[in-house]
Amino acid sequence: MARPGLFRNKKFIELAQEIGCEARALGHLEFLWQAQYDCCEATIGSAAVLEHHARWRGKRGRLAQLLLSSGFVDVTEGGVFVVHDFWHHAPDYVRKRRIRENEREDKGRRLADSDRSLTGHLPVGDRSVTGNPAVSDHPLTNTPAPAPAPTPAPAPAPPKKEGVGGDSLSLTPPGEPRTIHLAFPCRGGTEWGIDDEELEKLQTLYPEFDVLAMAMQALRWVEADTKRRKSLRGCRKFVHDWLRRDVDAGKGIPSAPRPATPGRNGNGVTDRFIGRPNYTGEEVWDGKQYVPREEFVERFPGVIVPLSPVEIEEQAAKASSTAATA
Repeated sequence: MARPGLFRNKKFIELAQEIGCEARALGHLEFLWQAQYDCCEATIGSAAVLEHHARWRGKRGRLAQLLLSSGFVDVTEGGVFVVHDFWHHAPDYVRKRRIRENEREDKGRRLADSDRSLTGHLPVGDRSVTGNPAVSDHPLTNTPAPAPAPTPAPAPAPPKKEGVGGDSLSLTPPGEPRTIHLAFPCRGGTEWGIDDEELEKLQTLYPEFDVLAMAMQALRWVEADTKRRKSLRGCRKFVHDWLRRDVDAGKGIPSAPRPATPGRNGNGVTDRFIGRPNYTGEEVWDGKQYVPREEFVERFPGVIVPLSPVEIEEQAAKASSTAATA
């Protein structure tokens, strides 16, 4: 796929003028680049291979010369064509595929080296060359079998690992149980928990927020889908990132309700609508949303809620009926 700005590039303009059509110039380049992306190689080969990949149907060697003169390809001393700055412009998926291919080749070489004996010969059981078991270079002798080595005593089992607060797995000493406030399910059937030590660290980082309530939201999100589970070592980072994003986005849950000040919202900005009821008076604005009136009065006992429009109309109707009967 062409990079943004290709159509304004001087090299592309020159190539399109020589070919006589911008669409054909772009098509030849796209075919050529895609062929190299598929093989994850900057090296193209000869001019015939280049023009074959680019779907060129004109005079043989003409396109290779045009691409070379315009700077889209380079040529080595041996006459091999190479895409100019291939890895600088290659997409990310091509880079990642090349890295995987290199790792697979390195692994294959390591396995091949490990199959050879100390003398450099293939092992006796190797069938890779002739299909038959290899014969040892050393003559057979009646060497007595060595005496079996004594079986070592089994080592004591290490303490059970539990995923608790910390950068890595910690060993729980016997007789010292930890208090786990929240347990996050992880991959492989394991769990990572927020213990007293981890809770203290979180409260130190966010002293004004209820970190357990915010972590509970992260736990509910993970429990909603098993695909969202993290690894045992990555769960701690996930929880810390969740709290940090909530605090940065203004979604943090305060550790304790702050006393309300009429005319002020949580950000210290004048807000005349805090405590203002809706039309019926059943709900009251708390600075973020309408909540039931009883809940607002319980949370903000110092804020006086004025009458709603319905309540004002009802009082006016009662006053008028009282005056009429009098």
